[in-house]
Amino acid sequence: MLPAGVAVAATPAATASTAPAPETEPEPEPSSTPTDPTPDPTPTPTVEPAPTPTVAPTIDNCPALPLAPFGDPGDAVRTVSVPAPGSVCFTVTVERPGLHKVLGTGNLAATFSSGGTPVCPTAGIGFVSCDLAVGTYRLDIANHAGGYTGETRIAVLPLMPGPGCTGPVSTDIGAPPTTGTLSDTLGLICHSFTAEQGALVKAQLRGVSGYATFTGWITDDTGKHLCSVGYTCVLPAGTGGYRVLSDVSAGGSSGPLTYTVQVRRLSDPVGCAVASVTPYGSGPADAVSPLPCRTFTPATSGSYEIQAFDADGVPRGVEMYGATGQVCDHECRLTAGVTYTLIGGDPLRITDPRSSQGCSDSVFAQPQWYSLTEPGEIDCVNLAAPQGAKLALMTSSSAYAGAQMNVTVRDATGAPICWGLPAVGTCLLSGTAPYRALVTGRSSSFTGSYGLVVHRTDVSSACRPFPAGGFGADPAQVKATVEADAFADCLTIPADAHTSRELLEITNATGYSSLDVAVVDEKGRRVCDADEDDSTLANCSLTPGLSHTVLLRSAGSPSEHTLTRRDITATARGCVTTPATAVGRPSAAGLSAVSGRLVCHRVTTADARDTLHVDARATPDPSASALGVYRPDGADACDDPLYGCAVTGSTGYQVIVEVEKDATTTPAYRLDALRIGTAAGPAPECAKVPNVSYGFGPLVATLSEQKTAICAVLPTMSGDRFVMPQTSGTTLSGTPTPRLYTLADRQDGCTERYYYGRYECEVPTADEWYPVSRPTVLLIGMPSKPATSSVPVSAKFSCVYSPCGTDSRTIGTVTPGTVGAGKITMKVTGTALHEKDVVELTSGSYRARSTTVSVATDRRSMLVSLDLTSAPRTRLYATVVTHDAERFARGQITVIAPLHVTAAPKITGTVVVGGKVTATSGSWSPAAEGYAYQWRANGVIIAGATASSYTIPSTLQGKQLSVSVTARKAGHPAVTGASATAVVKGVAPKATKAPYTTGTVRVGRTLTLNRGTWTPAPTSYAYQWYANGRAISGATKAWFTLTSAQRGLKITVRVTAYRTGHLNGVAWTPATSAVVG
Repeated sequence: MLPAGVAVAATPAATASTAPAPETEPEPEPSSTPTDPTPDPTPTPTVEPAPTPTVAPTIDNCPALPLAPFGDPGDAVRTVSVPAPGSVCFTVTVERPGLHKVLGTGNLAATFSSGGTPVCPTAGIGFVSCDLAVGTYRLDIANHAGGYTGETRIAVLPLMPGPGCTGPVSTDIGAPPTTGTLSDTLGLICHSFTAEQGALVKAQLRGVSGYATFTGWITDDTGKHLCSVGYTCVLPAGTGGYRVLSDVSAGGSSGPLTYTVQVRRLSDPVGCAVASVTPYGSGPADAVSPLPCRTFTPATSGSYEIQAFDADGVPRGVEMYGATGQVCDHECRLTAGVTYTLIGGDPLRITDPRSSQGCSDSVFAQPQWYSLTEPGEIDCVNLAAPQGAKLALMTSSSAYAGAQMNVTVRDATGAPICWGLPAVGTCLLSGTAPYRALVTGRSSSFTGSYGLVVHRTDVSSACRPFPAGGFGADPAQVKATVEADAFADCLTIPADAHTSRELLEITNATGYSSLDVAVVDEKGRRVCDADEDDSTLANCSLTPGLSHTVLLRSAGSPSEHTLTRRDITATARGCVTTPATAVGRPSAAGLSAVSGRLVCHRVTTADARDTLHVDARATPDPSASALGVYRPDGADACDDPLYGCAVTGSTGYQVIVEVEKDATTTPAYRLDALRIGTAAGPAPECAKVPNVSYGFGPLVATLSEQKTAICAVLPTMSGDRFVMPQTSGTTLSGTPTPRLYTLADRQDGCTERYYYGRYECEVPTADEWYPVSRPTVLLIGMPSKPATSSVPVSAKFSCVYSPCGTDSRTIGTVTPGTVGAGKITMKVTGTALHEKDVVELTSGSYRARSTTVSVATDRRSMLVSLDLTSAPRTRLYATVVTHDAERFARGQITVIAPLHVTAAPKITGTVVVGGKVTATSGSWSPAAEGYAYQWRANGVIIAGATASSYTIPSTLQGKQLSVSVTARKAGHPAVTGASATAVVKGVAPKATKAPYTTGTVRVGRTLTLNRGTWTPAPTSYAYQWYANGRAISGATKAWFTLTSAQRGLKITVRVTAYRTGHLNGVAWTPATSAVVG
C-alpha cells in the first residue's frame, strides 16, 4: 500500500467490490471550514479546468470512482448493491484540495480513509462534506441500518469551482429568473453570481417541470455553507466569487428537471418606485414602476401597518427588507430616515397610525354617513372628546342587511385604545388625546356607504326615557322607529328608576330589519346586549345608582320595534306566588297569557336550604317554555331552564315563562316546583336505592298531573353512566322523563338519545383523578308529549360500565364450612355481587355448580343452591366464579352425612276440642339449629297452624291430629319428621244436676242411685259404689244393698257418662251418713 497522500494512478471500473463492514460505528462529521482570506470587493469565480485523470492502481482492490462535475454527473456515477449489513468500497483520487461531497441514494453511510485511518468522521451520504487533501483515498459505503439492499447510485463531487457551474446570474431586482435543466437529479446545481461583501441578497430555486425539493446554499470558492437558499443573506467575506449550490430530491421521479434560479440584491435596489403613507379616505396606491419593488423612507420612527392587495381586494403580507434582512410582513416598526425595500407590484397601503391626514370631524349623537370607495380603504373620524370620556360607537351599512364595519379607536400616538368594536361598541378613552376612529369593512373587499353615530355615555343625553314595565297585561313599553337614513336611536334609564337585574325584550312590530341593542352605564361599562336575529331577550345586570343608555342600531329597511324592560328580582311586578310542593303532589296550573307574552311565578319554599326541581312543561309541547329561573337579586339560579333545573339557596325564585307566539291553549303549560331535597338531605318522599352496581329498578308508579313525578336517592360515583330505554310501544318523547341531579352542584346528567331510543344519565366528574362518591337524586317526571293523561312508569336503568356506585366488586366468604350431602343452600358475602355469580365445589373429577336463589338488595350477600346428593363425604374446594369469569378461591367445604331424625316428634296434652296441645321437636343428628312446625288433620295441612303448640277447634273433632317438624341446619337439606296421630275427642258430658242416692243408710237396706242431669246427653252410663272412698267389688248397678261390711262407713257413687266421640264425663254423689245397724 502506498503512503497516505501519495497520488497513484487508478483504472476506472464499472462495478465496486464488496468489503466487510467497518468494525466501529460511524461518528458525526464536524464541519471543516478553512480560514477565509479577505476577498476582492468584486470577486470573479475561479473555474479551473478538469484535470486529465491518469491511470492509477486501486486501493485494496477497490475500483476507482472518478470525481463528478457540477450539473449532470455523467459517467462519474457508479451503481452498486450494498448488502445488509455490509459495505462496498471505491478508490477516489483527489487532485485539488478542498470540500468533497458524496452524493447517492439510500440510507447509507460514507467514510473516507487513508492508510487505514479515517480522515473524516462517518456521515450519511448526501449530508456532511469532507475536506480532503490531494491524494488517494478509500471510500467505504456501508449499510449499517440493514434496510434497502437494492441498487444504489454513488458519485463524489468537489465543491470548489469546476466544470458544470453556469453563470453569472443577474442580481438586479427586476431581472427575470434564470432557467436551468438537470438531466440527472443525482447531480448538484451550481450557478455563480456577482455581488459585494455586505450586500443583502436572497436566492430562490423553483421547479418548473416535475416534482423536486431543493436543499441549496450560497457559498464562495470553498463550497462551504454561507447562507441558505430561500432566506435573506448579508454576504459575508468569502474566498473568490459567490455561487448558489443545491442538492435535488426528485421524489423517485426520473427524467430531466427544469428549474429556475433567481438571486435578488435587496440592498440599494435600482429602478424601484418610491412609496409614501396612504392618506385616510384613499385606497391603496398602485405601482408606478414596471419593476416589482418599491422603497419607503419613513419620516418618523414607530409602528406602521403595510399591506398589499390582490385583484380581488384581499390583503396579504409584504416582503419588506432593511439593511440586514426582512423586517416585517404587516405590522412594521420602522426607523426614520432609513430606506426600506418592499418586493411586489400589487396596490399598496402604508398606514401611519399617528397621522390625521384625510380625517373628518364627528358630530356626537347624530348619525353621519360615509363611503368606502375602494377595497382596502380606511376612513378616519376625529373624536372631539377628552381623555377619560366614555363613548359608544354604532355603525350601519346600506350594502346589505347585517353588514358589519370594523372600528378601531387610536390616540394621538397611534396606540390602539379600543379595537374590534362590534356594531354597537363602547370605548373608554385612555392614552393621549386627541383621538380618532378608524373604520374599515369587516371584509377588506367591502365598498359602499355606511353610517356612524357616536354617543357620550358619561354625560347627560337627550335620549328618550325608557319606562319600567311588569308582568301581566299591558306592561309599559317604548317604541323605536328606525328610518332608512336614521339607523340609530337611543333611550335612557334614570339612575333611580331601575333594579339590579332586568329583562329587556325586543319585538318587531313592522318591517323586516333586525335591531341590535346595547345597554351602557354612565361609566361606559357595557352591561348587556341583544341581537334580534339571535335573541329577543337580554338579561341585564344594571349598575346600582347609575343611569344607563340603551343604544339601538338597525340594518336594513325602515321598521318599528317595541321594547319592554321588566324587573326580575324579588320585587318584580305581576309575579304570581306559587308554593313548592313535595314530590308526588299535583303540579301547579300555568298562568293564562295571550300569545307571545311573558309570565312570572314567584316559587316559594320555607327553608333556603331546600332543593327544588323547577320545570315549566308545555301542554301541549311546544306551546310554552321557561326562559329563566332567578334568585331574589335577579341572578341566574340555573344554567338551562328550558328542560327543568334544580335550585337551592333561597326561599323564593322568579320563574319566567314565555308563551309561544302561536300558542292557542290557555294556560299553555303546567309548572312543577318539587322539593327534592331539604337541609337534612334528600326529600323523604324519595325512595332509597341501596345499590346501583349493575343498574337498578324497575321504579314503578303511575304519573298524572295529580302526581307528576317520583324520585329516588342513588349511591353513585362520579363517572357512573346509566341507560333507560324508552317505554315499549311509544316514543322517547312519550316516555317518562328522567333527571339525575347531583346533590352537591345540582347538575342534571340525563340526555335524550332519540337515535338510540333511550335516555343516558351520567354522574358528572370534576377535576378528580379517580372516581369519588357523588350521591344523586333521580327524578322521573311526566313525558314531554304524554299520549294519555295517565302515564304508567316502569323505569329500569342499566349500568353502562359496571360496576357503578360506591361498591367495587369483592368476594368475601362462602358459608357454612360444613354441609350435608343433598340439596343445600349456601351464602356468599362480598360487594357488588351479581345474579350470575356462581359457587363451584370440586374434588378430583367431582364438580358442583350453584344456581342463584336470591341476591340482597344491597348486593352484599346472596343465597345459592347446590345439589350435593352425590358429593363425596370429604373436603371440596370452593371457588366463586363471577359473571365476568373472574375466579376467587375460597378455601374448602366439608361434606358430611345430611341432617336426619333420631327420635320422632310427639304430641303432648289432651287431644280434645278446645284443648291446647304441644309438639316436641324430636331428636336430630347432627343437632339442628332451628325447627318449623306444621299441624295436620287427617294428613291435611291446617292453615296457619305453624307454632309448636296448637289449640284444637271443634271443627277437628273426630279427626286424626298430627304434627310435622322440619329441622334446619345451615348447609344441610331441610328434613321433616312426623308425630303419631291422635283422634280429636269432643268435650266430656258434664252433670248439670249432680247425681245423688236415696234410701235408708242401714245394713240390709237398699240405696238407689239417681244419676242426675247431663249435657251433652250421654249415650250410656257406668256406676261404681264406694265405701269411705274404696270401690266396693261388684257394686256397679244403679242400686246397692248395704252389708255389714259397710257398717260405720260412708257411701258414695261415681257416675261415668259416655258419649260417642267424646271424652267420658264423671260425677260423684254426695257421701251418705255412716251406715248403721
